[in-house]
Amino acid sequence: MTAVWGVNDVNAYRMAFDEADANGGINGRRIKYIVEDMQYQVPRAVQAANKLINRGNVFIMVSNAGAPMNNATMAEQLSKGVPNIFPYSGARSMYSPLHHMKFGSSASYLTWNGPA
Repeated sequence: MTAVWGVNDVNAYRMAFDEADANGGINGRRIKYIVEDMQYQVPRAVQAANKLINRGNVFIMVSNAGAPMNNATMAEQLSKGVPNIFPYSGARSMYSPLHHMKFGSSASYLTWNGPA
């Protein structure tokens, strides 16, 4: 199931970035969209993130899947000034503690039971 969801996600982002490029890019710069398949495994996610952050000179990482993978890579990512945008996880660590380079998009896994 994760592969089907991931392929659709990649295709949707690719379409959006291609459209932006067709309209002149962002501030005149084209988007180079790089996809790394980490097969929903923490060691592969760490390897892919290190490659992108340390050798790929990425500007931003978008839609990283899974709390375990994000938690394993986010400290390095943020320390290098690479924002984590719209991770596919509702884990508290995606938005807390507050950090100016964390942009969560999922509802929290925590449930609200009304006012205390």
